[in-house]
Amino acid sequence: MAEPALMRSEDGTTVPLVEVVGTARAEGLLLQTTLRQRYVNRSGRNVEAVYTFPLPRSAVLLGLAFTLGERRLSGRVAERKVAERAYEDAIDDGDSAVLLERTGDGLYTVSVGNLMAGEEATVELRYGELLSFVQGQVRVAIPTTVAPRYGNAAAAGVAPHAVPDADLGVSYPARFSVELAGALAEGAVSCPSHAAQVQRADASVVVSLEGHLDRDFVVVVDGLAGRPMATLARDGDGWVALASFLPALDRASKASLTLKVLVDCSGSMQGDSIAQARAAVARLVERLAPDDRISVSAFGSTVVHAASGLRKANAAHRAACLGWAEALQADLGGTEIEGALVSLFGHGGAEGRNADVFMITDGETWASDAIVARARANDQRVFIVAVGASPAESLLSQLAHATGGAVEFVTPNESIEAALMRLFARLRQPRAADVTVQWPAPVDWQAPLPRALFAGETLHALARFAARPDGEVRLAWRDDAPRAQAVPLAREWPAAASDADALPRVAAGLAVAALPEPERGAFAERYQLVTADTSMVLVLERDAAERADALPQSVKVRQMLAAGWGGVGTVARSASMLPDASMVMYSRPDRGAILKCSVSDDYEVHDQASVADLGDAAYPLDTTVRSEAARKLADRVNRLWHERRQLPGSIADVAASLPASWVRELQRASVLDGVDEPMLIAWLVIELAGGSGSSPFDRAALREARRLARKVPREIAGILRLILAP
Repeated sequence: MAEPALMRSEDGTTVPLVEVVGTARAEGLLLQTTLRQRYVNRSGRNVEAVYTFPLPRSAVLLGLAFTLGERRLSGRVAERKVAERAYEDAIDDGDSAVLLERTGDGLYTVSVGNLMAGEEATVELRYGELLSFVQGQVRVAIPTTVAPRYGNAAAAGVAPHAVPDADLGVSYPARFSVELAGALAEGAVSCPSHAAQVQRADASVVVSLEGHLDRDFVVVVDGLAGRPMATLARDGDGWVALASFLPALDRASKASLTLKVLVDCSGSMQGDSIAQARAAVARLVERLAPDDRISVSAFGSTVVHAASGLRKANAAHRAACLGWAEALQADLGGTEIEGALVSLFGHGGAEGRNADVFMITDGETWASDAIVARARANDQRVFIVAVGASPAESLLSQLAHATGGAVEFVTPNESIEAALMRLFARLRQPRAADVTVQWPAPVDWQAPLPRALFAGETLHALARFAARPDGEVRLAWRDDAPRAQAVPLAREWPAAASDADALPRVAAGLAVAALPEPERGAFAERYQLVTADTSMVLVLERDAAERADALPQSVKVRQMLAAGWGGVGTVARSASMLPDASMVMYSRPDRGAILKCSVSDDYEVHDQASVADLGDAAYPLDTTVRSEAARKLADRVNRLWHERRQLPGSIADVAASLPASWVRELQRASVLDGVDEPMLIAWLVIELAGGSGSSPFDRAALREARRLARKVPREIAGILRLILAP
């Protein structure tokens, strides 16, 4: 691939990320993937590159390495605050450092600090995940971008520096390859996401491509005859076992189905996704039997039910549903999944309480925890067709699994019909109950079992033992009668392999969330897992002459817009293409400033009272946009103090020096609710204090501002008192 051209975001910032190279190998059902992110600093000063990226929800990070010139270092996991302090101290000392944090479910943020002008570096990430047979198919997906999401990222626990903003002005080249070994190489291999090369060898198949970070890389293997298997691997002085069952449940059809169909018609579904949704509803209706009962509903910011309740799928009702599907448009506003599910769970009265939900969506919303908690509290399974080039895999997988349902991911180039057939096979089989796994020896810990059990689909069971277990692992369940499947613990993972710790650490990664909260941190450090409580860090110490003499400029690596998102064409990557107002998916908080802009315009902050005058172009600002507006205003405050050639002695000095009109603007642009006026203004001063970084106050203010960005508002007061004390 040719050397990438100098890349700038829409605001003119030079982007340090120049390409990503991914290589993966599947051995059995364990997939190990390595991502190499290459950074080049083509600016004239030292920078801190901050990049938030997605991984599969079930992925477990196994390693972090950093290469700069001839030097290569590996990261270590530490308690989150300890890792953060080590990173910040290294930056303060002028050394280089890398910090890898878990930003949210399926999201991670890497910060590459003090990359000097002209330097090139590579961040290498390695992760493992377990694949599954699903009715003769295995699917491999490597996510590459985070599509714009509806709602408030801060409310979801995402720090401002880690919010994955999209930018139409960037385009990141990427190369990917996946090697399928053993039994996986015997199937029919395809790549529905890209035009890829498929090369076969004696015992493996390699799928490779060159593309961009604008859609998931998907490889599908069909025609497989899966079988149950079990593997043992050494774990220090103990053992970890993986038992992969493939249960043969009773496939007899249920008497009838009761389905509540829910279609996402929010703005992000424009283009490819809404076309997929129409096709999905049409194919679903065609597969219904006359005794099945169905309701159809659409949602965005509101929920629209096509009828008052569930009706039999007779010819007339099927025809009405088909007509309704043909008229679907992505015009209902934001992706309010939680509200839609609440409405749907109560739809249909007593009869509806025993129904299954069938949802078609891209899942692009930040409110994942609230959605899953709401769904888990109800006894209605959620089955999902996830559409688009880069759907929110983590949320949709969690939502389906938490309710005992299932999810099928369908790219714009895949068959909706095949996905529906797999979902209908699940829906029509009797529910399995009392699912248990019986190990041949006492366990130290084990990963929780999934809530659902379906015919012809892999169920993974993982556990650790103090001594090598001998015998069989037994999966038991009940459908119309008690049933069981047993698999012997015979196969052993090669202890001499370079990845000998991969299986134990993947098992630990899947088990950690089920541990009592006080035990999770130490467990994660023992197995070197990046979790909500731990981060991975490495420090590259420089010679005195090579150290940075100023704090780095922080540069956020923005996301490529997911192909087809919001109606942007499937292959469109043109920086000149700007979305219209209907594509802007900002959140709608109860209070806040108002944004009136196009993508390339400067932000204009207005009073809430002027909302009516702004018409359709007015959107309440989400946390990220409000933060940007605050930064612009803070820069004005900063210039004021530098023009006076003096430093504020206290918070009161800052507040007293500002005109009343500035104070009002700063309050309206605030990202901190409930903070008093002097504290707010002082925080904004710190955000951009000392652009040159030449004075001790400048350096201290910038250093604390960077740390402040990773903390919660209640910690701000103490930090400001230390910095601005007289």
